[in-house]
Amino acid sequence: MARTCTPHLHRRKEQLRRSLADAFADGDKENAPAAVNGATAKALDHTQITHIFDTCLKLAAENKITDRNIWALPLIDYLPDIVRAEAVSEGSGFSFQKMSGGLDAGVTIFSKRVDMTWKMAFTSLHGCQPGGNGGVC
Repeated sequence: MARTCTPHLHRRKEQLRRSLADAFADGDKENAPAAVNGATAKALDHTQITHIFDTCLKLAAENKITDRNIWALPLIDYLPDIVRAEAVSEGSGFSFQKMSGGLDAGVTIFSKRVDMTWKMAFTSLHGCQPGGNGGVC
């Protein structure tokens, strides 16, 4: 049985879409990404943002986000731009399913970055690989 969108539900969805768009408004420069891959972040156009988002979603779905490519994926840095682009895109509604996939990819990237940072810190502090030689250096 197909569900139809009641006027109340449609208004609520529209209010939520606007609030998300307002939360990431262009005037909010304090929360703009400071650096991407060591360089100053630059504003991207809609096609570049869409490409970043789609690439990261695809890699996350295929479980191909690895220690070697986590620093090259700027999804986290441009997440506000991605949400804004989705929220204000005309002709299509805000896709919570697509955004949840983006958040999942972002969490995966961030957690792997944290793990890699821990491994690099452990290696530089102890001069050995974690888990190698039974954890003994």
